[in-house]
Amino acid sequence: MANDFELILNIDELIGIDCYLPIIQKIKEDSGIVIIKLDGEREKNIYTLLASGKKLGKEESIRLDTSNLEGGLAYICVEYAKIAWGWKVSS
Repeated sequence: MANDFELILNIDELIGIDCYLPIIQKIKEDSGIVIIKLDGEREKNIYTLLASGKKLGKEESIRLDTSNLEGGLAYICVEYAKIAWGWKVSS
């Protein structure tokens, strides 16, 4: 995905959610919003991730409750790219 959007990433220097920050930045450039919420009261699915913006069309948002922050961000970024930018996963 990084190559498709001409993002320069040094994989050896990325830790945790760092690799998603360039995609989140591109979403911001679309006037989109990304929210990461941590819910200390839940035992499962403690993260709520939300991406919203006009480029998502009539749905206008993507939401996911998960226990896996990195996996959830991957889902949000990929789904946003598919809907807003017409990105297709290459095989």
